[in-house]
Amino acid sequence: MTGSADFAAAFTTPNAFDREREPGGLLDYDGFVVKLAPVQAQVVDEAGHVTGVVDDPEMGRIIEQSIPDSFYEQIGETKFVYVPEDGVFTATFRATDAGHLSMVVRDLTPAGPRRTLAFPRVPLTESTFGQLVVDTRSADIPTLLLDRDGDGAFDESVQPTAVVEGEAAEDDRQPDITIGSPVDGGAVEGKVTVVWSAVDDGAGVLTEVAELDADTPQAQMVANVSTLCLPPGEHTLAVVAEDRLGNVQVEVSRFEVRGPYELGALISFLEEVWQDGLIAVPGT
Repeated sequence: MTGSADFAAAFTTPNAFDREREPGGLLDYDGFVVKLAPVQAQVVDEAGHVTGVVDDPEMGRIIEQSIPDSFYEQIGETKFVYVPEDGVFTATFRATDAGHLSMVVRDLTPAGPRRTLAFPRVPLTESTFGQLVVDTRSADIPTLLLDRDGDGAFDESVQPTAVVEGEAAEDDRQPDITIGSPVDGGAVEGKVTVVWSAVDDGAGVLTEVAELDADTPQAQMVANVSTLCLPPGEHTLAVVAEDRLGNVQVEVSRFEVRGPYELGALISFLEEVWQDGLIAVPGT
């Protein structure tokens, strides 16, 4: 965000994963799927001027920028609205698809953000409408109001997961993830110990989760510093960390399990073929 704008709102799809699986097997994106959730976003000032996407009865959906010196910008699925004055602004969005939305609101100065509010991973239906009233002259923390089914009545209020001031308010970096075990590209004999660390020097880590063998029948969530018994073969461990401003990082370790459990698998196989009469025992 550049220039001398005093207020800016960003509406974007989280760069994390939905729990929906892509049909047709494994994915290149670390075994996870990002489902885009487009929204129609705008900001209205106290005089009723609008900057953002509006529905015009004659021209259809257009971009309007009637707030003086404001502008609207879209990069990929992220929509930005910049407003250059202090005041009371109403930021709204209307979903056009189901999924998730991350909303970040920054109160800016030429030296950088004074305060950043974050509403990451807001679940959306195809009809969800959201409204956030921000007074840049007040220290009060605004609440995001949601109309889940689009019937015109707000049925849920959401507090920001983070209210960050100072240098951390500029944080747009993803957390740093280190997977200590199992090592990417390595081989493990016997039991597997899962160890990772997630660090964010800006806003701080909000959540961190890990999944083993995503997109397979054996997929499972695993805890940090845990020990597991896995069958021989190739496996993956994906660790996802999100900071308090909605920045998400995914780190993946691909590893092989060898060793004692291969012998166990061989014994099980021999027992099966023996029972089927495929192995002849001398003297019988």
